[in-house]
Order: sequence, then C-alpha cells, then structure tokens
Amino acid sequence: MKPILARGNHNTIPKLVRLKKPAEKDRAPRVAFRIQAILLSLEGRTTGQIAHLLNISRGTVPLWIHNWNSYQETGLLEGHRCGRKSQLNWEDWEKLADIIESGPVA
Repeated sequence: MKPILARGNHNTIPKLVRLKKPAEKDRAPRVAFRIQAILLSLEGRTTGQIAHLLNISRGTVPLWIHNWNSYQETGLLEGHRCGRKSQLNWEDWEKLADIIESGPVA
C-alpha cells in the first residue's frame, strides 16, 4: 500500500507554523490539531504514526492530508457542521433580533 503524505516545499512548514499559532490563540483546537498532523506528515511520518501520536482515529489522518493536498490551508479550516434544520423562518429571526436588541427591561 502506498503511503499517503502531505505535499509541500521548503516554505510549507514555516507557513503552517505561522497558521498554527493564531489557531491556538483563537481557541480553534481542531484546526491546530489538523495543522500538527500535516506537519508530522511533512516530516515523513506515516498516517498510523500520526494517529498514534495525536491519539486520533487512524482513518481521520488521510482525510486531513487529502484536504491539505487538495485545498491547502482552506482544507484544514472548520467546515459546516450538520444539525437539525432551523424551524424559524426569516420573519421569526427578525422578531427574535428585535427582542434581543430591546434588552431585558422590555
């Protein structure tokens, strides 16, 4: 089986390190975690080694690497999360915004 490795050049590692610092400060641990996985892959670690070091599912690492190889840093950002569709329509959202803006006294 051919190993899956992140692609990059000599500028990639400093770029990722610069991206990781704001992600840690902005409390985006998932993004920082993904960046760490890509850094480890660029060092030549296998997906199994990365999964073991970061204590994550072995199937997750290739997805992160694929997203990095396809979309670069935008592939590591938080995506849309699934959930129940809102039951509020646009008018309800406007009413709710008015209530919130009026404050607790009203």
